[in-house]
Amino acid sequence: MENQLVLYDRSKKFLSLFLYLDTKKVDKEKLREHFLENYSIIPQELRLNLWKIALGVSSPFHEQNNTIDKMLKEHYEYMKHIIENILQIEAKNDQDLNYFIYLLDKDRLPIDNYQECLKNSHSFRLIYRQLNDILDDQNVFDSYYLTVEIFERLNCQLDLIKKKFYNCLTNEIINKNLIEQIDVSPFLECGLSGFFQDLKMYHIIWDRLAMEEYEIMILILLSFLESCKKEHLEFLKTIDYSQFGSIHSKFGLDECKILKRAAKYYRSFNQNPQISELIVKYFS
Repeated sequence: MENQLVLYDRSKKFLSLFLYLDTKKVDKEKLREHFLENYSIIPQELRLNLWKIALGVSSPFHEQNNTIDKMLKEHYEYMKHIIENILQIEAKNDQDLNYFIYLLDKDRLPIDNYQECLKNSHSFRLIYRQLNDILDDQNVFDSYYLTVEIFERLNCQLDLIKKKFYNCLTNEIINKNLIEQIDVSPFLECGLSGFFQDLKMYHIIWDRLAMEEYEIMILILLSFLESCKKEHLEFLKTIDYSQFGSIHSKFGLDECKILKRAAKYYRSFNQNPQISELIVKYFS
């Protein structure tokens, strides 16, 4: 009977979100508050639409979305046509192609030596690839515009996010001195893309990123670094992040334990103590 009640409650919330997205105008601030304050888990069927609204890719006005999607698709196809047919740039994969499109869209694409641009594309390509793993049924142009929004917002907030991370390094943190010597920017500027093998991790982390709440990413990175042995931390001081892979494949660390430790940090740094219990419960 208890399980039936839980399923009923979940389906009720699920239905209410469907109805909410069909309202004349979605209040983005109320949407953000709902998911941050209640630590709601976004249903996979709604994740794409909710992220598009939260990140400004879709309009909060439901009636305008088809028109906006059409305009975005046409603009994306036009830029793709320029890259492939006019400039005849050869891209090895979709990640490279979309990075070239991004540079063209932002008027940063050089006149020649296109492949040299890819040296600075690591975070963008990681985010694009991770998005395609997390989301279901998205169009190519959806992946592109969501990647651009997440990539630019993370870069805009990077200094502040790093400052918050180092503020969390209290004297009680294990191997604090070694952690302070590690450049955490490559982890943070891509939203921990490629960090975990379990996609449920990103349902937790990136639902927060879409709502512009970066605290959980900071605490998960801190939990990971505190879980590392000293030789791992020494290795991270010189690592090529483009070859990092997942923490499980690189260091054999338990992903769920890292998230649960981050939940304990949440209890210390966050005003809502229920959030840490909800994280742990989600992975039980």
